[in-house]
Parts: sequence; structure tokens; C-alpha cells
Amino acid sequence: EGVLLRHTLRLPASVDRWRTPAFRYVDGELLVIWWEDGKQLGYWSHRPAEVFTVGGEQTPRWGGSGPSDEVCLPLPDGGRATGGKALHAGDTSLPPQRAV
Repeated sequence: EGVLLRHTLRLPASVDRWRTPAFRYVDGELLVIWWEDGKQLGYWSHRPAEVFTVGGEQTPRWGGSGPSDEVCLPLPDGGRATGGKALHAGDTSLPPQRAV
């Protein structure tokens, strides 16, 4: 398919570099997620200055893959099927991840 998105990461200097950031690509936007001071934080690529606490499902803190790294499917009306509630660009909470 080629390049879908180019994005320069904007992780704060205080982020724990031993923990692996996580990413979700939805509706042409990238959700960037990282752990800092015991909290899961994130931003959407179209609004990188708007950092928020990511609620819902937690991404792995120390690397490795989580269920959403395996399979999720784009939905015809937007969003991605994750085996639970759909994830849409702009959401601030990750839906539960289940096998699709």
C-alpha cells in the first residue's frame, strides 16, 4: 500500500526510555501511547500538543505484543474493530482487545 502516514514522535524527555511506546493507526491518524510515572499517556498525531491519560485497556509496559498488535480490522464507517468496542480517531480510552 505504500506509506500511510509520516509522523515525527513527540515523546517528552521524562518518558521512561526502557518502556516501549505503543501505536494504533485508525482513520488516517496515529495514536501514540507511552508510560510515564505509572500512567499511560498518549496523543493523536493530528493534535500532538493535546496529551491525555489513556483510559481503558492497558498496553504492555515492558515490550512484547498485546492482543491489538495481532489483528484489528478497519470498519466501513470508520474506526477499527478490536474484538470489543471499535476504536475511533480521537478516542481517549482504548477498548478491550479480544481476538477478531
